[in-house]
Amino acid sequence: MEIGEKELELSNKFYQITEQVPVKVYDEGDYLYFLVEDKDKALSRLKLLETAFKKRIIIYQDSDDLEQFLKNFFNNVKIHHYEVEQIGKEKHLLLFVDGKDAKKLYGKGKSRFNVAKKILKEKFNMDLHVRKVPSLG
Repeated sequence: MEIGEKELELSNKFYQITEQVPVKVYDEGDYLYFLVEDKDKALSRLKLLETAFKKRIIIYQDSDDLEQFLKNFFNNVKIHHYEVEQIGKEKHLLLFVDGKDAKKLYGKGKSRFNVAKKILKEKFNMDLHVRKVPSLG
């Protein structure tokens, strides 16, 4: 993964506050998303981070395991199941989510969804697609 100048600056500032180098940082307008090795350590400094960056800070635990990554990233979304499909040379992740949770999955201005798409492409080389499943209760 390439690191740009802006990302390096954000990572350095994050490190100064948390003493932890983020795996990756994504700037999505009003939100900064950090992928980290130790989520609890970073969360303990959340207020300081939001004050320093003057943005909402979202922190996710990193994982190289796809299933664990999805659980970490979409921790407040009911995922019924997921499928990985190979179409030609491209892999596609179909995420089947509870219809009432779709708003949470996308996030404000689709920022959470956009970050998820970027991470899944970079880490797992797959495109993300969401299918809503009717709520059962």
